[in-house]
Amino acid sequence: MFVLVFACFAQFHRFKIIGFCPLDNIECFRITLIDTLAFLADGDLTVINIARPFSPFLITKIDTTSSFGYSIALSYPYAYAGGDYGFASYDISNLQIP
Repeated sequence: MFVLVFACFAQFHRFKIIGFCPLDNIECFRITLIDTLAFLADGDLTVINIARPFSPFLITKIDTTSSFGYSIALSYPYAYAGGDYGFASYDISNLQIP
């Protein structure tokens, strides 16, 4: 579990966890940042608002349906995801309507 592994790493290195946002998926393969947004490749494409590090929150989850969410790259206004079954591109200019 991503959160558990990070928590163990943080404890070992005496880092203090200051914020937390639970995820539906148990693994996070890659995180990419744009400004105050964190894009997570976690089997899907999950977008977290990290403007306030003490209280990050989920903005949207884009269902990749075909297992594209293992690796991501961003070039605003597009997100590119790759995985087991190929490659997909997404318009992320309006995250309320992915």
